[in-house]
Amino acid sequence: MVAVKKITNVFRDHRAACTTLREILILKHLDHPNVLRLHEIYIPSTRKSTDIYIVTDLMETDLGSVIKSRQEISTEQLLVIFFQIALGVDYIHKCGLMHRDLKPRNILLSRNCDVRICDFGLARPEVTDGPLTEYICTRWYRAPEGMLSLYITYSVTILQSFWFSHTLPQLIFGLWVAY
Repeated sequence: MVAVKKITNVFRDHRAACTTLREILILKHLDHPNVLRLHEIYIPSTRKSTDIYIVTDLMETDLGSVIKSRQEISTEQLLVIFFQIALGVDYIHKCGLMHRDLKPRNILLSRNCDVRICDFGLARPEVTDGPLTEYICTRWYRAPEGMLSLYITYSVTILQSFWFSHTLPQLIFGLWVAY
């Protein structure tokens, strides 16, 4: 089964067009069981249409919804989920990318605890020539240097481990941070 994501008015401004194009190009090249798979892209043939359709794996929910629902999560399920997230993040880093918007809403889940990382619109190559845009992910999941707009060359693994330190307690203790 697949999901169809409709992106409306994709060319409304430069930022939206770049974000959409970046996500499509990245998803097209990534191939890992814990990263959302791009199946197809449909662009309407009419010149007036500014919408595009992206066909991806179908996932039932996201980690943010699971946390917010306060449903019981067993230790085994928790370990399986976080192991898959770690595998996906490791793969993304090995591909030389920084996700930059890793948050519970961008971790998709199936009923079988299959995990897919999604939303690569803010992703960038690990090696850059200078500072990146200040907007990166939701504030609760931002590493300190991202919040302070500092250009520090830490390992991407260190920066995204900051995300793990915020999300794991939410799952274990059922805490929910609105974002």
